[in-house]
Amino acid sequence: MAQKVIENTVTAYLGHEDSPDISNPIHSTEVAKAYGFPGALVGGVTVWGWATDTILEALGEEWLKIGWAEYSFRQPTIPGDQLTIRATEENTANSWSVEMINEEEVVCVVGKVGLGKADWASEFVRSTSLNPTEEGQKKKSLTLETAEIGLIGLPRRLILLWRQQPNSLRRNNKQTTHCSLVAILSLIHRGQPDGLSN
Repeated sequence: MAQKVIENTVTAYLGHEDSPDISNPIHSTEVAKAYGFPGALVGGVTVWGWATDTILEALGEEWLKIGWAEYSFRQPTIPGDQLTIRATEENTANSWSVEMINEEEVVCVVGKVGLGKADWASEFVRSTSLNPTEEGQKKKSLTLETAEIGLIGLPRRLILLWRQQPNSLRRNNKQTTHCSLVAILSLIHRGQPDGLSN
């Protein structure tokens, strides 16, 4: 029996004001271009949200009640990108693979969705510290200027690669590194910090 495939399309857009004054400025044209991207990076939650109609077409509204999803971002999505959202039925009951592919046939997002309990659900451990924090406790804004110096667990090889050739993490003149990593690596490229982890 042939696998069932569902496809939908969407034109990517920002779901917010295009301003560097937002909480995560990599999602603004000005800051994203400063890091070598062709435009603002559309937020991951927004991008994955565009798959919802396709997922509901595949699994029905029951997915909203007892469904699960796992996904990863492979390439950034820029406003104006034409995305094809493709869901392919898998051989296992009630699960589908999902891909989001841009007009250049580059897979930007891959994932899997299903009904019931995911295979990996048993790996979650309930926290023993479930006390809420005080409402008045304000988080500091994280910027390149306010980021604490230090790298915990960042592979030494990647840091050295970035220091030697900051543009080596690009492919076909497109950024392939997650934007958070770009910000960290930019600190390194500017000469901070000196300590490296293995």
